[in-house]
Amino acid sequence: MAPYHYISEVCLYVKDIEPVQQFYEEVVGLKRVREGKPDPTFPGTPASFHMYTNPMGPNVFLNVLGPLGPESVMVNRRLEQVGEGFNHCNFVADNWYKVYAYSAALGIRMIVPTGEVWKPGGPFSEETGGPLCVYLDPRKTQKFFIEVMDVYMGGPNQTADSKQTLPTYLSEVCVFVRDIEPARRIYEDIFGLKAERDEVIFKGSPAVNNMVSYPVGPNVFLSVCAPIGPESIVVNKALEKRGEGVDHICFASRDAEKIVEKCRARGFPINDVEGQPWEHGKGLNCFVGPVYGLVLQIVKPPYELEYM
Repeated sequence: MAPYHYISEVCLYVKDIEPVQQFYEEVVGLKRVREGKPDPTFPGTPASFHMYTNPMGPNVFLNVLGPLGPESVMVNRRLEQVGEGFNHCNFVADNWYKVYAYSAALGIRMIVPTGEVWKPGGPFSEETGGPLCVYLDPRKTQKFFIEVMDVYMGGPNQTADSKQTLPTYLSEVCVFVRDIEPARRIYEDIFGLKAERDEVIFKGSPAVNNMVSYPVGPNVFLSVCAPIGPESIVVNKALEKRGEGVDHICFASRDAEKIVEKCRARGFPINDVEGQPWEHGKGLNCFVGPVYGLVLQIVKPPYELEYM
């Protein structure tokens, strides 16, 4: 069995980071790690970008990343190919060669930030014997990148923030797929995740789907959802429109009502779990957006889903 891993980062690619960062601060209630303008990363290389980092819970961050200009070749290319929105999530790893072996067994390549395929003997960390940071080929991972970072580089970050002290925190990253079994092999075989839930949810509703949910940090879950047939209207419609990949991320907040009303005031569509316009009083579990290319689920804890 592969070693256990956890998600430490959700990364958004956007064309202009300032209005997006402003949204997550003023509306969602996140707070950047440092005040002031972000420093450029990898300056002078095709992988250059600048980024704001926002804590969303213990050792998990939302990174809002954008190009410095025409010189940010790789970021600009990705924005041209798929547009703004979710680009990758980061898993912290503790055994590089097991991750490499399991990925290779499934025919999934590892790609370094320069775009080259990593193989044993390639760029590596002296502390671990593995590369500091690679990405699993998105053509085999539901069309989004999975970044893998070694423990020396990625974890855990000592931060005083937790779900108890943050008014808003990450609760879930939800992936929509057509066939759940290949996705299970990636998360279970490569990353050693163990499903906490594996069941059909929202029975009798247009939102009905088969969901496998994995704990990937304190009170954070990675959920993989697939249609059970034509009756899975909501999931099928999303797959038709956007294809496989991350459908939404979920924020739990004690200020959920304020977040929703601020989103409404900014003109973002707000729907319930069945894809219908959300009305206050039906229980605070609703979907906003897309917001800069990403749908956000907003819930107020504790919340029990009506159809489960």
